[in-house]
Amino acid sequence: MSFVNFNDIMVNTPMAKYRKGFNQSFDSFLGCVCTMEVKKTKVRLIRYLVDDDSKKSKNAHFIIKKMFFTFKNVKNIAMKKIFNIIGYILGAGILLIVCSLAYLQLGFPQVDPAEDLVIEYTPDRIERGAYLANHVAVCMDCHSKRDFSLFSGPPSPGTIGGGGDRFDHAIGLPGVFYAQNITPFGISDYTDGELFRVITTGVTNDGRAMFPLMPYPYYGKMDRERHL
Repeated sequence: MSFVNFNDIMVNTPMAKYRKGFNQSFDSFLGCVCTMEVKKTKVRLIRYLVDDDSKKSKNAHFIIKKMFFTFKNVKNIAMKKIFNIIGYILGAGILLIVCSLAYLQLGFPQVDPAEDLVIEYTPDRIERGAYLANHVAVCMDCHSKRDFSLFSGPPSPGTIGGGGDRFDHAIGLPGVFYAQNITPFGISDYTDGELFRVITTGVTNDGRAMFPLMPYPYYGKMDRERHL
């Protein structure tokens, strides 16, 4: 099959008056998003124009005018698509910002100031607290150094409440955490109200959010009197 030069065909047809505008319309958009459609249209027109049949020649004349009008608007169509894409990107960006702000509002601690509490340390309350800390909430299991050479890894004598136990990637955590000292020495700068708040909300006395390795969401659902 011999190669057909599109420009020569256009010169040798009665529709030569459309050649300049037609070629400009095609060639201006060969590199844009509708390149394939432009090429397909050229092939269709070439098939009509190489045929000497007068009926097809008239059809080619009509198609050229129609396609010339269509491809005059290709740039506008392409720009519309580009603006749509930009709009989608901006919309996604705005949605991301809104979601980020919502996360900051919902995910970060927003708790009331610590209550002005003064706990009365009665023998019954101390006994009840020891029971909860050692057997129910098991605070001492984490806030003590444990001897894992023994069955169930009981707290080592002399370390009860002193902290120092390590929690790291070996148990699937995203970092390294050490249990804090919760003896009177370790929490001496906390008021009773701040202690109640940190246990039930996970917010320290300086406003920091604790990593939820400590199950304060569950402690916060306990009966208030159990904490006091």
